[in-house]
Amino acid sequence: MKNGDDTSSSFSLYLDLKDKDLSRYLSIRIVQKFITKLKNDGAPSFRNFKKDHPYDNNLALKKSRRAIDRILQVIEDRRLYGFVPKESEYEDLIEAISQDQSKSSESEVIDLIEATLSKARNREDGYFYFTDRSFYKVIKGFVFRGHARGAFWCYNRMIREADVLFSLSQKPGISASLKAELENASIKTRPSYFTTSIISNFLQDKNTLGPMFKIWANYVLLGERIPTSVQRSIISIFIKRNKINEAIWISRVGRFLGLTSQNELREAEA
Repeated sequence: MKNGDDTSSSFSLYLDLKDKDLSRYLSIRIVQKFITKLKNDGAPSFRNFKKDHPYDNNLALKKSRRAIDRILQVIEDRRLYGFVPKESEYEDLIEAISQDQSKSSESEVIDLIEATLSKARNREDGYFYFTDRSFYKVIKGFVFRGHARGAFWCYNRMIREADVLFSLSQKPGISASLKAELENASIKTRPSYFTTSIISNFLQDKNTLGPMFKIWANYVLLGERIPTSVQRSIISIFIKRNKINEAIWISRVGRFLGLTSQNELREAEA
């Protein structure tokens, strides 16, 4: 199902199953795929718009809120049967909210993410860690609607949370299993090459220097190799602003620290 496709008939069928007390028998995988379809239904679709049929912002807003409401209904329905929603369900919900054009969507996303992170740190019932995979989806939602502030907030929040989790793992007196759990969660929360690339390309398109420089400087200050996408994006922004000397200096720093590419990442994982 592509973004913007209507899921009304599918959702009506789901409600029929719910009324007959049959939705309880749906597998977790099927429900997860269904929630993803509901999310895609609410995503803005810019395909095939012409001058005589311009993009309808009000319709897009209505569709996104409808998708969010439907996802919430499915999650709540599953709760009634003892199903505990985890990362897969919530990442689609939060991505759907991040795609929403309403003024309140950014604060809704932040509140949900903060609540999820806090629950995981305190290891409350039903907790789960919000990993790079989920943050990537939320950033993608903000990027889709052109919201730089929300996307950059998510990126910064990933780094801060990864640092917090690692600090917690180093506390004296904790069990070896909890230490390993927190260290693993810290690693999985840090921005991947793909997450860094999507926000770098977005900031480059928006010609946004401040946040882009902070991303680049974070690698430099840690003495780490710089992702190629980050290096290219910040150099491009400086060149667009006719700051050639700065672009040359950035290039020299990159050569000194070294760059890392998507292909190198895949080879390392293999």
